[in-house]
Amino acid sequence: MEQRIRLLALGFSYANKAKELATELYAEPHKLAHYQRSCYLSILSYRASLEIQGLSPQQELNSRLGLGRALYDFTSDISDAEHVVSRGLSKASEDDSLDDYLFRFYELHINISASKNVKFAQSLLKRATKDAERKKRKEWIYHFNFLAAKYSTNPLNFLRTIVDLAKKNHDTSLHHLGLAEVARILANNSDWKGCGIVLKDLEMEINLLPDSNKPANEEAPDKMDEDIKQSSSTNERGLREYILVVFLVVKVIFSSHNADADTAKKRLEEVQHLIDETQDERYFEMSVNGCSDKVVYQAPTKSQLLDFSFVLSCMTCKDPVGTKPLSLLYSLKAIDLFNEDRREVYRYSTIQNIEKRNVQRVHMKLYILCSLTQVYIMRREMENAYKTLTEMVKLSREHSLTMKWAAWMLMLEGYYLQASNELEAAKVYYESVISLCGKNGDTFSNLFLTNKNSVQNLRNDEMEVAAKLSKLALEVGTNNAEHDRMKELNESSKLIQCSSSILAALRMVEGMLNKSIITRSKYLLSQSLTLSSKSNDNHIRAFLFALLSEAFNHSHEDQALKMIETGYALARKMGKVDQAGSKSYGMPFLNLFYGKCIADHYKRNGMQSELNKQESLNQFYTKCCNRIASNGFDKSIEMK
Repeated sequence: MEQRIRLLALGFSYANKAKELATELYAEPHKLAHYQRSCYLSILSYRASLEIQGLSPQQELNSRLGLGRALYDFTSDISDAEHVVSRGLSKASEDDSLDDYLFRFYELHINISASKNVKFAQSLLKRATKDAERKKRKEWIYHFNFLAAKYSTNPLNFLRTIVDLAKKNHDTSLHHLGLAEVARILANNSDWKGCGIVLKDLEMEINLLPDSNKPANEEAPDKMDEDIKQSSSTNERGLREYILVVFLVVKVIFSSHNADADTAKKRLEEVQHLIDETQDERYFEMSVNGCSDKVVYQAPTKSQLLDFSFVLSCMTCKDPVGTKPLSLLYSLKAIDLFNEDRREVYRYSTIQNIEKRNVQRVHMKLYILCSLTQVYIMRREMENAYKTLTEMVKLSREHSLTMKWAAWMLMLEGYYLQASNELEAAKVYYESVISLCGKNGDTFSNLFLTNKNSVQNLRNDEMEVAAKLSKLALEVGTNNAEHDRMKELNESSKLIQCSSSILAALRMVEGMLNKSIITRSKYLLSQSLTLSSKSNDNHIRAFLFALLSEAFNHSHEDQALKMIETGYALARKMGKVDQAGSKSYGMPFLNLFYGKCIADHYKRNGMQSELNKQESLNQFYTKCCNRIASNGFDKSIEMK
C-alpha cells in the first residue's frame, strides 16, 4: 500500500508541475520537453497505482479519478480518459457510501464529454442533478446547475434556478453569485431592461454579504457534512471579490449604455481598486448553510479580472454608427485613467512585483485600444483605427505579448480591411484567426468559475465562429460561398455557447446563401429576426427586414413592402435615417439600401411620381456614401 500512496503522490506532483510549465511555454518554448516529460510521468504513475492488486473500491476510484484527469489534461485523444472515467462512474454508483466519488466522476465525465459531444454532456448533467436531488446533496445541486449554465445555449434558466434555490435556503453568497452571473449574461445579450432590474436587486442586497474578515455563521448543517470544518475568511473573501467585480463591471457597462458617464467612471475606478487589492491566485470554497462546500473553486486572478472587465466592455458597450458614441467616451476616459495612474506602480517594493504590475497595465491598455479600434472601424474613422491598431501591435511586441493578442489583432485587421473594401485580404486575416482559435487558443471572454480539479480548457470558440462567419459573409457577397462551409459552421455553433447576436448573424448569412430556395431563405431569415430580437440587436434587425423584403418579393409583394416600411421605420427610430435636408443624416448606407428597395417597388408598380422623388433621395444618399468613403464618417457633414 505504501507503493500505491507513493505512486499517487508522484502522479499528483508531476501533474501540478506540468500545469505550472504550461503557463510558461509561450515565453519559454525551450521548456516544452520538460512539460511533455511531466505529463507522461503523471499518466504513468496514476496508471501504475491502478494496476496494483487487491485495491479497495475507494482506492481504485482514487486512482481512476487521478488517471482520468491526467489523460484529459495531457492527451489530445480523450477516448482513453472517457473510458477510465466511465468505468469509475459505474463502480461509484454501486454503493451509497461512495457518493462523494460518484459526484466527482459525474463532474469529470461531464467536462470530458463537453469537449466532444455537448448533448451527451447535457444528458449526463440531468442524471447528475437528479441523483444529487435524490440524495439531498445541496452543494452538488448548485454545482451541477452552474455546470449546466456553462454548457447550455440558454444559461439563464439554470442560473435563475440557482438564484431561487439559494434564496429559499438562505444561502446568501450563492444567491448573490447567481444574480451577478445573470446580470453579466443579460448585459452580454444587450437586454438592458432585464439587466437593470437584476442590478437593482443585487445592489440592494450586496451589503448583506458577510464581511471578508468575519467567518460565516454556522446554521444547522446537514448530517452528512457535520464533520466538515467551517470555511475560512480567506476563502469567503474570494467569492465576495468575484461577486463585487462582476457587479461593478456590469454597472460600468449599464451606466455607459444609459449615457451616465460619471457613474461609469466611478465604477471603473472601483473595479481597478478591487483588482489592486486582490491576491494573485487563490481558491475559495462556496458556503452552504454555514458549512464548507466540498466543491472548491478558483477565484479569478488579477489578469483574468482585467480581461473580464475590459473585454466585456468591448463586446457590449459599442455604438456602430456613432450617434451615441458611448463606448468611445468610455474607452477614452479609461485611457485617461490609465495615464493618470502610472505612479501607483512604485508602491510595489520588489523589481519582480513592479514588472508584474507593468505587464498587467499593458494588458489593460491593450484591451482599451482593442475597444477603441472596433469603434473607430464601425464609425469609418479609418485613420484613427489604423493608429490605434498600430499602437496595439507596437505595445504587444515591446512586452512580448504578441502571441496572446495575435487573434484579436488579426481579427481587427480583417475588419479594417473589409471596411476598406479589401475583401480578399480581409479573408486571409479571418482564416488566420480561425487557425489560432479553437481548442488550443487563448480566451478573453470566458470567465466561468472552474473546479480546480477539472481541466482549465480555456478556448475562444466564439471568436473562431465569428471569424469563420466574417469570412463566409465575404464569400456570400462575392458569390464564392460553399454550402458545406455553412454546414460546418452550424455544427461548430451547436457545440459552444454563442451570443444571440452571433447566432442571428449566422442565420442571416445562411438565409442569404439559400436565396435561390425562397421558402428556406424566408425560414432562416425569420429565425434570424427572432434571435436578433432576443439580443435587442436593432442593427441586424434593420437589415433583416430589407433582406426579407427581397425574399417576399417572389410571392407576396404586399408583405415585401410591409417589410421594407417596417425596417425603414426601425432605422429612423434608431436615428440612423434622416430626411435629406437634415444636417445630421445618420447612416446614409442604410438609407441607400432601403431607398433602392422602395424604388424597385415603385418601378415594378408603375408609380412614376413616387419613383422620381425616391430616385432624387437616392442620388443624395449616394453622394453621402461617396463622401464618407473618401473622408470618413462625420455626422455633422453638410452636403452642398
